[in-house]
Amino acid sequence: MKLLVLNGWSAPRDAWQDALPLISGFTDICVLDLQLADGETSMFDAIDDYLHRIGNTPLLLIGWSLGGAVATRYLMSARSAALRARFKALCLLQSSPCFLQKEDWANGMPIDTFEAFAEFVSAADEQDFARQFSHMMLSGDASYRSDLRSLRRVFARNKGVSKVEQVAGLEALRTWDTRAYLKQLSMPVLHILGSEDSLVSAAAARELSGLGTQHNVRVIDGMAHVPFLSHVEQVAGAIEEFISKL
Repeated sequence: MKLLVLNGWSAPRDAWQDALPLISGFTDICVLDLQLADGETSMFDAIDDYLHRIGNTPLLLIGWSLGGAVATRYLMSARSAALRARFKALCLLQSSPCFLQKEDWANGMPIDTFEAFAEFVSAADEQDFARQFSHMMLSGDASYRSDLRSLRRVFARNKGVSKVEQVAGLEALRTWDTRAYLKQLSMPVLHILGSEDSLVSAAAARELSGLGTQHNVRVIDGMAHVPFLSHVEQVAGAIEEFISKL
């Protein structure tokens, strides 16, 4: 089985290089960065291209953060119908189907908080953005200090995402709601949440479990919004247990 990972918003793909080999049972692992500046088309094309390159090997699809919403929308798009059977399961890693609070979704980010962050993103230079976003992702994490140093080193050795891509991703976070899509999915779905995640609340666990019998939820104790550093072994273990039952 091969593993396809859709990366999160504005995060360096390089961050995954040490983490993914710890997830056993895969013959090949590919990480795709988000491409949303031209809408979903470019991103969906990149997924299709990868599937055509690897032949008929079965896959597990993982979407981290916003990448999880992209994964869900891809699987439910008409254009992917012929390829959907290639994916044996979906893992949504710290990914909210509805990022902002709504009357029927209390566990999203308050709109005022989100808009203030969007203003910061539009004004910040690359260094300031990396510093603040690293803190936001790791706030509350049981290994905050050591992981913050590691994450900032990752940002420092990678070129930042363009403003155009950042703004496109923010618009997706502002407007997308994939709950209806998730209810329609028939494949097994694993949701992995972090107990200390300030961006995608673990309080949504009950609502995610209620999306259907195909949905399974695991909460990793002490983990904020970074799954590939100190908590990677727990994340890998949850994924391995999930795929062992497919």
